[in-house]
Amino acid sequence: MKFEELAPLRIEDLVAVGRPPRRSKAATLDMLKHELGTIRLSALDRASMRIPKSVE
Repeated sequence: MKFEELAPLRIEDLVAVGRPPRRSKAATLDMLKHELGTIRLSALDRASMRIPKSVE
């Protein structure tokens, strides 16, 4: 599974429980889908996500 396949599943889950994503969450999911979309979930790591080490 690739990350771009995960974002729509999250949106479906939110809608199913009556909490559709607002603009900021939708925008963030779209950005992540665009930035990380082609990366397989098994290949995601700190470097590919560009998360600073201090944000753990």
